[in-house]
Amino acid sequence: MVSVLVFLGLALMFVNVDLESPEPYWFGIQGPDESVLESPLNSAVDTSAKERRKWFPTEDKILIGVWLNTSKDAVVSNDQKAGRFWKRIVDYYNNCPQLVGTTSRELNQCKQRWARINEQVSKFVGSYDAALREQRSGQNDDDVMKAAL
Repeated sequence: MVSVLVFLGLALMFVNVDLESPEPYWFGIQGPDESVLESPLNSAVDTSAKERRKWFPTEDKILIGVWLNTSKDAVVSNDQKAGRFWKRIVDYYNNCPQLVGTTSRELNQCKQRWARINEQVSKFVGSYDAALREQRSGQNDDDVMKAAL
């Protein structure tokens, strides 16, 4: 420990260090590479970042319909790999006539949105099933739906 303090004392004798400065002082080769400091990753404005687009209910309905039609396709059946399956969904979704004039969605966007929709539907199905089990005499389907929500 003493040798470290002696070395630090000797180093500080030959270097002018401002201890009040908020900027760190780098001894020798310890400092970051200048090219890293000036890289676009460290810039204040990242121009390559894409803006997030909100999903609207009509887009959700179209995605659900496309997913159902693609998954129930009698010709292809279940003889398709996941990548090809989602590529078909994205192609059908982006070519939907109701979405003319909108920016097309990418594969990952559709997959992530479908995962969120599927999660919410699964939660609702569980809630509806529990409400159905608790259904009393005289309750109709609307009462069960209200209890599930």
